Amino acid sequence: MRRIICCFLSALLLFTLAGCSLLPTQPTDSEPNKTISSAQNGSTDSNNDSPATNTENNDPQPDPTKPRDILKTPISQLLQDEQKALADYLFEKYIPCSFGLFSDAKDLSSPSVWSSVEALNRAVDGDESEDSRKLENVLKKIEIYYPETPFDPTKVRVYDEATQAFAPSPADTQQYELLSYEVKEDQITIYYQNKPDENDPDADVQQYATTLKNSKTNGYFSFVSSVKSGAVG
Repeated sequence: MRRIICCFLSALLLFTLAGCSLLPTQPTDSEPNKTISSAQNGSTDSNNDSPATNTENNDPQPDPTKPRDILKTPISQLLQDEQKALADYLFEKYIPCSFGLFSDAKDLSSPSVWSSVEALNRAVDGDESEDSRKLENVLKKIEIYYPETPFDPTKVRVYDEATQAFAPSPADTQQYELLSYEVKEDQITIYYQNKPDENDPDADVQQYATTLKNSKTNGYFSFVSSVKSGAVG
């Protein structure tokens, strides 16, 4: 009898265990969180891609109808009509303010450099103030127009060492006639001559060639050379 009862209990226990194994299991707490986290990561990646695409699409495009600034465009990149416009501008603003002849701007004398800078202050910037004649500001302009030219202010007659400033000089610019221009890579050469004297038609007319390049200061130009020219280009 005891054996029968033991067998019955053993069979009942096995039936109970088999039934429990058939019940559906519930996911652990960590599994849903893991799934949500992956979805969030995917969403974040998608959002990160979107601004980059928008930025590329919103980049400002050059307006082909708007003319370029010939003073700030490298000489080597100018179109033919832009070269002509620049030549006219330089002939009007820079050429009358070039004093002395030099095959290399490094050889120009200090008095000639000062006279040129003072004239350029007037012609290019419209500045005749006392500040424009202070040595510290003159040196800044020399760095623009004659960046490699040695300059000794004490050799300039109108320089006052006590005030470290230059006295103003009367405006005195030459009158010229534009003949032609030539662009070679990053330089432009302006060919011109003295304006003939109506009272002396037989007077000798000198021809010149002045070469300039873009200054390191955007919108300005540096002198390279200024020489007499027989055969004008």
